[in-house]
Amino acid sequence: RRRHTRSLCDWSSDVCSSDLSTILNLLRETSAEVRAHLALEVTETTVIADLEAWHGFLQELRSLGVKVVIDDFGTGYASLAYLFRFRADFIKIDRQFSRRLDDPDVEAMVAFLLHYERHHGTGIVMEGIESEAQLRHWQRRGIRRFQGYLFSPPGAPPAAAARAGRRSPPTRQGR
Repeated sequence: RRRHTRSLCDWSSDVCSSDLSTILNLLRETSAEVRAHLALEVTETTVIADLEAWHGFLQELRSLGVKVVIDDFGTGYASLAYLFRFRADFIKIDRQFSRRLDDPDVEAMVAFLLHYERHHGTGIVMEGIESEAQLRHWQRRGIRRFQGYLFSPPGAPPAAAARAGRRSPPTRQGR
């Protein structure tokens, strides 16, 4: 069961409540030590599809020690109210924003998220880092966690499973 945990995270937005219950049951049978190294990445669009089911599911995950990650932040239809309601452990800023260097709108969003990070303990991850210039730009703005081709191409499921013992999400800490 444990070796299949990674594949459970590759869902589309049509996950039904019975799927969520099955996942919770599997996690309850998994040791707390293992659960402490797991993170569920979910897009804001997926959560909005069934707010109540996902709200309860995400709360239960956190109570089991599983980290919750909002992926592709800024691309869906979520309002800022969802950040306060769902209290993710990490927020991953979508890669389209990492390319928009010196865009005042992106700068304002990043400044807000970094303020949110300091006051709510939520880690901010900038996705899509492909160059040293992008890395330096976002480091100067205060981002400390990164993900992208500069560090590693996306892993195939076996490679991702091999990294499962590492803290999630797999990122590079800023220098």
